[in-house]
Amino acid sequence: LCIDGLQPEKGHETLYVVRELTRRRVWFAEPLLSATELEVRRLIVKAKEWAESLGMTVGLWMSDKQDAFVKSIAGEFPDVFSTPRGAGLLVALGCVVPNTEVQQAALAEGLLALTAGENVLRLAPPLIVSESEIAEALSMLHRAARRARPSQARVAAK
Repeated sequence: LCIDGLQPEKGHETLYVVRELTRRRVWFAEPLLSATELEVRRLIVKAKEWAESLGMTVGLWMSDKQDAFVKSIAGEFPDVFSTPRGAGLLVALGCVVPNTEVQQAALAEGLLALTAGENVLRLAPPLIVSESEIAEALSMLHRAARRARPSQARVAAK
């Protein structure tokens, strides 16, 4: 899925369009006054609900609001992540579950993440990373968070 913001003039609300990339169809659009973490999370949750009602899963997210996406993922999985921090491409996510479990879940999704400090997961992509690669990494992080949830970890262990 892709989330695109269309803003007619600076200072006006932006129309965010959630659309399916492969079939080029629009799922829904909503006007937002700002692209805060809470607003983006609301769009993500609504898109997930639509996907579930259609019997689909979201495999990849794309947006130019990567910072808001990381914060939204952390907010959506409070049983896995605490508040994210960092600047630019360097992101650190405090972990509620052991960071090594989240790292293993990320690796299982194809995402290389580092452990750091006091139970922290660190993402440090190369400076030449493309926007589509960042979007793919965020989708992998979303799936890894789902895998690392305490209830999911117990099911996977059985």
